[in-house]
Amino acid sequence: MMTDSDTADELTEALDSLTLPLRSNEGLDEEALEKASSVLRQCEQEWDGRSLIPREALAELVDVYAALNGVSYAYPEPARSAIGRAARELQGLALSTVKKQRVEDEVILPAEVLSLADRWDSVLRETRDLQQVPSQKLSDFLGVLDGLTEELQDQDEIPRTLARTLISLFPSLVEIASEFDSAAQQEVMDSAVEVQEHVWEFVNADADDS
Repeated sequence: MMTDSDTADELTEALDSLTLPLRSNEGLDEEALEKASSVLRQCEQEWDGRSLIPREALAELVDVYAALNGVSYAYPEPARSAIGRAARELQGLALSTVKKQRVEDEVILPAEVLSLADRWDSVLRETRDLQQVPSQKLSDFLGVLDGLTEELQDQDEIPRTLARTLISLFPSLVEIASEFDSAAQQEVMDSAVEVQEHVWEFVNADADDS
């Protein structure tokens, strides 16, 4: 069985093997993609039944989609679409590592953790309906997230309920943005990047930041 540190190291190595060649304009390495997929499936098995997820590994999971999605725009078709499919495939596997289980009852979760997913769903609904991000709701959401960043900054393990929400934030907003025309799309993408920056602050927070 892998230790939490081993899990984070394997994730980092597998994802670097996939993304570094892409950033060097070498294209999508199918073998590296399969390796990354395999490590994510292994994480799902390792964390089955756990209510808490290692923060080090979560730091990799929240970046799975963003890393590939960002680099895909540097490629022409059909490579761009292939990288996009890989991003969505790995995103799905990342979410599977923290899929909903009856384990949250084993820990006492802050009310803010329990409400965060509902707050985000409300942001997404209004964004889809109005073709723009509701600024006040987004601001309120980020305020709650930042509060959790401070509250949980000295914890090495994160509730899987919260981990699931964090992994889904950037991809869900990007997917909605892809449905809009260019002007609306850019505005939503700007908000997606802002949200991801707050996610990075959360996963990289530690006691030394206080």
